[in-house]
Amino acid sequence: MKGSYQKGFTLIELLVVLAILGILMGMFGMFYLRSIRAGEVREGANQLAADLRAARASAQRRSTPGSVRWAGTGPQTSYTLELPSGTVTRTASLPRGVYFSCLTGCSGNVVTYTAPYGEMSNNINGTRFLVKSSTTDVPALEVRVVGVTGRVMVTAVTP
Repeated sequence: MKGSYQKGFTLIELLVVLAILGILMGMFGMFYLRSIRAGEVREGANQLAADLRAARASAQRRSTPGSVRWAGTGPQTSYTLELPSGTVTRTASLPRGVYFSCLTGCSGNVVTYTAPYGEMSNNINGTRFLVKSSTTDVPALEVRVVGVTGRVMVTAVTP
């Protein structure tokens, strides 16, 4: 009888494959979580920008002021949208772990659009908001309300 060979893998080969798979899954998990957090920041910035645009559009259509208010000077997780004639007043909250801070043009903790053109009444130089995640390695976004016109933009933060 000639030497018999057993078919299969040795324990060392299986352990090496499992170690490689574990490392790859760990890297994938970190990138996946970072991607989720970046999506939450993007969602928060777009939500704030959409509500600022709604206040401006409503002031233009109804010929009465519309505004967005926030509570204090530090990082905020919610704000209040006030549309003309008391038609809508609602408090909006950003996604979990996302907050915004007002960088410039923060007088009175409010952005107000006046009728009939939807211009900013309280700050002719515009307002800038920084939208960030509580996770440190997620890039922040900036929501800008441009000067007198009140146009709203979402941009990446330049270091």
